[in-house]
Amino acid sequence: MVRIGTGIRDIDDFIAARGDTPPEATDVRDVEPDARALTVSSMTRNLERLAELRALRRLAARAPRDETLRSIGGAVGVEDLALFGDDG
Repeated sequence: MVRIGTGIRDIDDFIAARGDTPPEATDVRDVEPDARALTVSSMTRNLERLAELRALRRLAARAPRDETLRSIGGAVGVEDLALFGDDG
């Protein structure tokens, strides 16, 4: 993979994070506080803690329910959001 550098750290990190689907969390409580990219699903526990992940910029959600969408709304740092309609 070739990394294109802009010289601006936040933008470089964001570009790098867009490469693959972010890792899927089974429990937001277990996610590192400096995580910049993450995937959640209807099975992910403690979604309300997304708001605590201040460095989170890219979020993918598989089969989001109303509760998932409410929690995503609290993740104010997210710049890139992907919603996938089916969990299976």
